[in-house]
Amino acid sequence: MKDIIAAINWPGVTLLLGGLALIIFRAQIRLLLNRTKKLSPGGLETYDTQQKGTSTDTKAEVDKFMSSYDNPVLLEQEAAIRTDLTNRNLIGSPENEKVLVRALAATQIVLHFERAYQSIWASQIMILIYLNSQSEGANNNEVKKYYDGARERFPDMYKTYTFENYMAFLESFLLVTRTGDKWNITKGGREFLKFMIDTGKSGPIYG
Repeated sequence: MKDIIAAINWPGVTLLLGGLALIIFRAQIRLLLNRTKKLSPGGLETYDTQQKGTSTDTKAEVDKFMSSYDNPVLLEQEAAIRTDLTNRNLIGSPENEKVLVRALAATQIVLHFERAYQSIWASQIMILIYLNSQSEGANNNEVKKYYDGARERFPDMYKTYTFENYMAFLESFLLVTRTGDKWNITKGGREFLKFMIDTGKSGPIYG
């Protein structure tokens, strides 16, 4: 994760703009998801629409997209990105799209991890660390001991918070998976732990 972000080397405000874009363009993203056939290593495949858009339609959509959110900070950031692409001799290069997609992907991952970090509890991080050391995963009882220990230390926080909800949080952020009675850390879970180290996050001290 650190290597990806360092390679892009654009100002940190990109993270904020990426989050805003996900909110502002949620309607367009929803339309794309509705047309999605499958996600493969080669990229996103969509069902063909019944009517092909004309160049005028395309320009109108671009204009609508560009005008839906605009402010001086955004314009400055766009200029910074273009300057960086120019310095890297990427303007007009077929590699341009590859670099921009990598930048967007890195931004989305960081935003996802930041959201998880804002809500995760200390004992849940301990579960991730434990599962990271278990190549074959861990059973329900092995994982539940972290929940039980935290519930004893913070009874008020766990008064209505069941073990199922506790683990569902980790699943919702794609940090763990469950197969039968076995829990395993995901690739995302391992990258989340690396993200915490790379960004110097000390972690929550409660929960």
